[in-house]
Amino acid sequence: MNKYIKLTLALVAILAVAQLVSSWISHPRRTRTAFMSDLYHQKYVEASRMLRAPSAIRVASDGALNVVDHDGKSTVVPAAQLPFVVGGDAEIGMMTRPSRSNGSPVMLHLSYDGGVTRFGGKVRIESVGGD
Repeated sequence: MNKYIKLTLALVAILAVAQLVSSWISHPRRTRTAFMSDLYHQKYVEASRMLRAPSAIRVASDGALNVVDHDGKSTVVPAAQLPFVVGGDAEIGMMTRPSRSNGSPVMLHLSYDGGVTRFGGKVRIESVGGD
């Protein structure tokens, strides 16, 4: 085999490994960003697909959102307070508009649950609540 062909094959292999490592490292950030974007754009079905059970999001008939955290605690977010926007630390949190009744936004704290490998990871709702 020609030395240039060997060098080219080695370079291609190195670039493929570098791409794989880069994808592995950036996957949690991309998953969180996609999840937050879906919540902001009120694409709740798409967002719910990115959640690690028992975390869940369900839309009620009145437009309210039932959000379940990783402990199974359920919180109802009134439709008037939606959508969620990035709030506080953009890596881990979102919030709604303030409520007219108590003045507090609903905070959504997130984490990335990589599972066994980062490629199978999902978003986990750590907690939901006011202030």
